[in-house]
Amino acid sequence: MIPRRIASVHRARIEAIDVTGPVGLEFPSNTSTGDYAVGDWALADPLTDMLIRRLGRKSVFQRRPEGGRGQQLVAANIDTLLIVTSCNADFNLARLERYLIMTNQAGSNPVIVLTKADTAEDAGIFQTQAEALQRDLSVIALNGRSADAVSLLRPWCGVGQTLPLVGSSGVGKSTMVNTMTGPESDAKQKTGTIREYDAQGRHTTTARSLHAIQAAAGSSIRRE
Repeated sequence: MIPRRIASVHRARIEAIDVTGPVGLEFPSNTSTGDYAVGDWALADPLTDMLIRRLGRKSVFQRRPEGGRGQQLVAANIDTLLIVTSCNADFNLARLERYLIMTNQAGSNPVIVLTKADTAEDAGIFQTQAEALQRDLSVIALNGRSADAVSLLRPWCGVGQTLPLVGSSGVGKSTMVNTMTGPESDAKQKTGTIREYDAQGRHTTTARSLHAIQAAAGSSIRRE
């Protein structure tokens, strides 16, 4: 058997990667894609590309779907969870607390990322409030379109590290993914605008997927 990592999960198919890049992965007909999360490791038959079994998870991030019961798998084998919010009307301490609870339950390291710091009159006010939510919590304020964003997040982007991005629509998750994967990436994420009066945006990217980070070969980032 050979190891492959789940790069994206769809209703009827799963895509994977290995050391060579994207690879095929045949999915058994009697298995549900809902049992797999982006970031899962699995064993496949090298001759048929058939998925044989999922390997154990060191961490798993899941959430309760809106209007639904149970838990929805979001990501697995994650090292650091980037909780993204903006230095504007989207900033909500109660929401950040909920994300921190989910991160701690998942067994991962949380980092709060304050985007659009360049548009705020004083981004330090938002940063101070966020830092007070949890002891020794890392809070980074940045401009997601700037190359400086990569260097600010470099401490968590080592080889073999996986960093999901979670947050409300319009906070700049797709913009950050585009910055961190670099200009040569062929997997650019769509970006959109926000409403000025409440800083709300629309989800322009709805799929979950794994991408290689430009800053450190071997690390990866996924956008939620």
